[in-house]
Amino acid sequence: MRQSRRRATFELTLAGVSTALAVIFLVIAYYVNLAVLACYALAGISLCLPLYVDSLRSLVLAYVATSLLGFLFSNYLFMMPFILIFGLHIIVFALCKKFLKNKWYFAIPIKVVFVNIALYGVFAICGLDSIFQLMESVGVEGKYLYLALIGTPLFIAYDFLFQGVYSFFGRRLDRFFSKYRAPSKEKKELPQNGEDPFDFFAESDASTTIPSDEVKEETTEKKQEEENFDLFDDEKKN
Repeated sequence: MRQSRRRATFELTLAGVSTALAVIFLVIAYYVNLAVLACYALAGISLCLPLYVDSLRSLVLAYVATSLLGFLFSNYLFMMPFILIFGLHIIVFALCKKFLKNKWYFAIPIKVVFVNIALYGVFAICGLDSIFQLMESVGVEGKYLYLALIGTPLFIAYDFLFQGVYSFFGRRLDRFFSKYRAPSKEKKELPQNGEDPFDFFAESDASTTIPSDEVKEETTEKKQEEENFDLFDDEKKN
């Protein structure tokens, strides 16, 4: 009981830290107007802290809190890309990670559908007329088509990079965060070879690890050599 309270408190703390970091990046993007897309991405990445303790509810709480606080410091047009794309992307990633078990061939189509729906939502709400001034003759549908064709591969590339960074820090902070995970979630299924192309920062020990069968053969050969050496010494003494 005490440990569960401690875990819940830590999850709430992570949600608060994630919210604070995300809001800081959004404020920088809105008031300083510097590297807006990068700040959107960093605000979204900041929300993933609760995922290191497998807390989806804390992630959702941080997402909702960041979205509400963002409206206090900016306007709805500025917040739409974060709410519909960069913030919601972390929740989609968490759901794919939990239910699809790193099966990237299922996750990628889901994320392609997600980003196209999100892009259309941003386009419908914000208009994005300033981006497509040179495409006025194409029409609204044409504008969205160009947005989808450009935005989808960029989003998939961003998703690859995000998952690599997430795995990089997750492996190094696992010893700390594992103390605050639920006992039933301690044991995780590691992705098999070829199942997770995103984890390109992972430190693979496969090349340096000797299979168990080879270890047994080596130990058996050493024992035989030692026995032969002992027999040779006994014969020499006799």
